[in-house]
Amino acid sequence: MQTTKRQDPPRERRSETRFDRRRERLPEAPAHRITGMAAFASAGAACMVFLLAWSLGGEDLGMYTGDAASVLDGAWNTGLLSNIGILSWWAAGVSCLLVGCIRGWDARARVLLHAGVLCTVLTLDDQFQLHEDVGPRLLHIPEAVTQLAYAAILVSLLVVHRAWLRRSAWQLLVMSGVLLGYAVAVDIVRGTLGTPHTAAEDLAKFTGIVLWAVYWIGTAAAWAPRPPRQPTQTP
Repeated sequence: MQTTKRQDPPRERRSETRFDRRRERLPEAPAHRITGMAAFASAGAACMVFLLAWSLGGEDLGMYTGDAASVLDGAWNTGLLSNIGILSWWAAGVSCLLVGCIRGWDARARVLLHAGVLCTVLTLDDQFQLHEDVGPRLLHIPEAVTQLAYAAILVSLLVVHRAWLRRSAWQLLVMSGVLLGYAVAVDIVRGTLGTPHTAAEDLAKFTGIVLWAVYWIGTAAAWAPRPPRQPTQTP
């Protein structure tokens, strides 16, 4: 009895069907991406020039370039939660600005760019105490005026882009707003009554910042452009 040998259909070699990324033509960088990167580079260069010019006036440059704990001869954990909060502010702001620049100028990009500007302003305020010290003492701007300006930017973000914010995980944004609002209210009451600083205010503020960062980083990741689909590869 003659048996026929089973013949499988010919399989193409994987090397012939695999999509070769190295041969893919890379897209040219749009103008808005180049502009965004140039803005970040210019800001960094401006800061360095400012510090160098300041040091020529007799100031110790190490006060600006060194770590705060080492310059002030403090413990390694000095301001631990505050530093993590500032990093969270920066992470949220950079995520929004980066994805917003990549998207261009569509509706979602405008939301992220608006939020990125607000995050940057709040980061600088938290890191350098703009409304508490720099504004009233150096710029002669009342603390209430600075806080009202921040509130105006926030309200404009929530009102102008409310349709897109409703499509996101807005619950995190509400929780963050409640905690940050509590911290701001305690700070105002404390300044009015002259009560001592409490750790509850810092913990509420820190938790609000983290929730804020999680919301905006997640939103930026969800709205980030996706790469085009690649040709089907042979398993």
